[in-house]
Amino acid sequence: LINKKLRNNNASKNMEKYVNHVVFFGIPQISTVPLLFFVIVHIQVFYESIGASFQSLLLFITLSKAFDALWDPFIGYYTDSIFAHTTNDDSLTKTRLRLTLLGSFVFSSSLVFLFSPPVFSSTALTAW
Repeated sequence: LINKKLRNNNASKNMEKYVNHVVFFGIPQISTVPLLFFVIVHIQVFYESIGASFQSLLLFITLSKAFDALWDPFIGYYTDSIFAHTTNDDSLTKTRLRLTLLGSFVFSSSLVFLFSPPVFSSTALTAW
């Protein structure tokens, strides 16, 4: 009976740690949803207004979605393998924090590059 209570207590602590990690690292993802919605809706109109062709835009958007779908399992495997070799909770949190900060830097700089394209011809602009 004591062993069962102890196991339930450990499971409760583990669940609390898991919920804390999900909340701590999930909050930045929630903040990107409205921005991504804005980008998905308005990016084609923006690039068409500066001279890119609609058909080429659709091609590159489709290719980028396919690239994303193919790379997501590899990125998930990579991050899971990092966390599988981490035994200390403190180093696990630091590793996740580093990956979150790196991802936020890549995401924000990608948005800057996306909405400030250089002056190119129509074909080069579409590829940008």
